[in-house]
Amino acid sequence: MKYRAGFAGLATLLVALCATPVTAQRVVFAGRGPLETDTILQRVARTVPLSVLTADTVIPPSDTIPGPILIAGTTLKIEGVLNGDVVIVDANVFLRPHSRITGSVINVGGGLFRSDQSSIDGTVTDYRDAMYRAAVDGDVLRIRGSQAPSLLDPHGIAGLRLPTYDRVNGLALHTGATLLLPRLGSLEPDLVGRLSFATARERPGGTFEAGIRGGNTRFALGVERLTVTNETWIRSDLLNSVSFLFGGQDRRNYYEADRAYAALTTAWGPAESPVRASIVVQGESARSLPARDPWTIVTEDSIRSNPVVDPGRITSVIAGVSTEWERPTIIARADALLEAAAEVAGGVHAFGRFDVGGSAAMRALADHTLQVEWRFRGPTPGTDSLPRQRWSGVGGRGTIYHLGILEMRGDRLVYVETEYSIPLPASLRLGIMGRPHVELIHHAGKAWTLDRPAELQHTLALRLRLKYAWIMGTVDPTDTSRHDLLLGFTLPRRYPWWPRD
Repeated sequence: MKYRAGFAGLATLLVALCATPVTAQRVVFAGRGPLETDTILQRVARTVPLSVLTADTVIPPSDTIPGPILIAGTTLKIEGVLNGDVVIVDANVFLRPHSRITGSVINVGGGLFRSDQSSIDGTVTDYRDAMYRAAVDGDVLRIRGSQAPSLLDPHGIAGLRLPTYDRVNGLALHTGATLLLPRLGSLEPDLVGRLSFATARERPGGTFEAGIRGGNTRFALGVERLTVTNETWIRSDLLNSVSFLFGGQDRRNYYEADRAYAALTTAWGPAESPVRASIVVQGESARSLPARDPWTIVTEDSIRSNPVVDPGRITSVIAGVSTEWERPTIIARADALLEAAAEVAGGVHAFGRFDVGGSAAMRALADHTLQVEWRFRGPTPGTDSLPRQRWSGVGGRGTIYHLGILEMRGDRLVYVETEYSIPLPASLRLGIMGRPHVELIHHAGKAWTLDRPAELQHTLALRLRLKYAWIMGTVDPTDTSRHDLLLGFTLPRRYPWWPRD
């Protein structure tokens, strides 16, 4: 028993010796995290003297370890006393009963687990969600901010964004990255580059932007050449590309624009309901683009022409705001835009316009869902007409089904879509296709100009939606001879109040 006690005492002594932190370790930062925690860690690294702990350690009940101490990439169990301040980075610290920290604690991307019978004399500041990684390389401790792991921050996947496919550009390839420059006090400058190449036109495009951010506000100066469409509200890039590739149905119109701009953007509010606002001063020179004949799996008899736009420069100020909400029984988003153009700085068009849109999905009876989508566009009071590069339209799948694609066009647009979704009993579940939903749909909309008024068009539809596909019957309620049966594929979707499949 005496020998066993002797070995136990030796083991305790070895643990205490091993608990002594490494004091000669050099701390090196890479990447970028939140400005506040980056500033704290850089200040800690300059602290002299500073002890650095990078190995799993236990401080026994009878021991006192001097601080300040940086605990990085490891686990520390404190049963005794840590005398001084503590900074935790990508590490876990456990305070056992009767343990004590005499200073303050800052936790950056780690975990602090306290017994009710432990004590911390100073303050506790917690940045648990800050993303950092700590690793030892020889006598160097490397702490890397994961918000931007390197100064070159690629867009998309390894700098590649999803390609697009349409009747004007054919296959368009997109790449881009942001270069994070050294911080200037509390400001974060950067350079943004995006490059695209349209294979059908054999023409490059892209954006170069220099910006500086302070908190949630960013100011940028940029130039760009890009293909513009006013119909992203009807179909996303992915769905429109798939529609054209497989069925030859391009549901957008396009023009090319060269732009120079200054933009101020900001955001505020909680994560579940943020508000984003922007104001942009820009000059835009537009060019018409001809429709081409890229390869498609199902070939149309003829490719729909792409409408021309008005020549001349537009010098304008554009103010925009957007927000979204997510609650247990409602998910919604909304956006609004005002543009004022004047015949200054080479501009040849003077006008005002507005663009308001959004969508909302909410729980209705039982586990049913009511969805509403809206879009309103047009000139502001005092403007008779807008240049054609500001026009949009309705017609075809996604808006008014019995019309041709964007058959109704103009600088004024009204569109409202209402959908009521009813989940069928779980016993009708169809394997990987999921639980069927029956959806009652009403579309109403029109697009027109001042000298070419138009009547509001309607579509009624009954759709059976599965997880990846749907089948739908449509009819024009004013002329029942205009009806159709349609089949389509879709991406899975669900809302919090929907029953599990």
